[in-house]
Amino acid sequence: MPHYHLLIRTNLLLLLAAFTAGLRNLRQLDIAARIFLLLIGVTLLEEVLAYYWAVKFHDNTKILRLYSIIEIVLLSLYFNFSIKVFQKYNVGFYVAGISLLAGIADIVLSHYPVHFGGLFMYFTGTLVIIMAITSLFQLVKTSAYLRITVIPHFWFAVIQLLFSCCTILIFAFYNYFTKSIAQYQFTISYSLFAVNYLSSIGFAVIFLLYPKMRAHV
Repeated sequence: MPHYHLLIRTNLLLLLAAFTAGLRNLRQLDIAARIFLLLIGVTLLEEVLAYYWAVKFHDNTKILRLYSIIEIVLLSLYFNFSIKVFQKYNVGFYVAGISLLAGIADIVLSHYPVHFGGLFMYFTGTLVIIMAITSLFQLVKTSAYLRITVIPHFWFAVIQLLFSCCTILIFAFYNYFTKSIAQYQFTISYSLFAVNYLSSIGFAVIFLLYPKMRAHV
């Protein structure tokens, strides 16, 4: 893939920027935001390890499998503390537990390497979409007298919703375009990088503006 190393390093820099922005305002973050910051830190570490394994050993599937489990567990915990009804009944913990078991089963029972469009990816992506929509519904319902756009968790949920929808669509069409219409292979790959870039930039902006946004809540 042309410019592969540049694309990966750009992704790492944007993730580092988002993580640094969160650390800068760490004391002002609530529990949910701190969990989300932890997720970004874990994602940064995963991207570094996956890049190293890909260059050194030409295979980073084990890193990707493990990360996919950690990611959905942390996202479930994030939504547990950002959605009131989830926090009341510990729904996020149940979702995290189920996802953890499903992820372990995916590793143990699968005899094939990770590939784009894997079942576990669709499962976790769907869960994130449901939780993000639930979060947005709660915010709209309970924030009738507030400017919803100044609530940090509104934007976290919006970005996660868009990210998951775009990622599922890209993965769903990846094999088709790369095998049936080869000239679109790089376009699909670049689209995935673009989604990651925009998400990281969005998270960095949210963390940078977090104190000002909370001041209006």
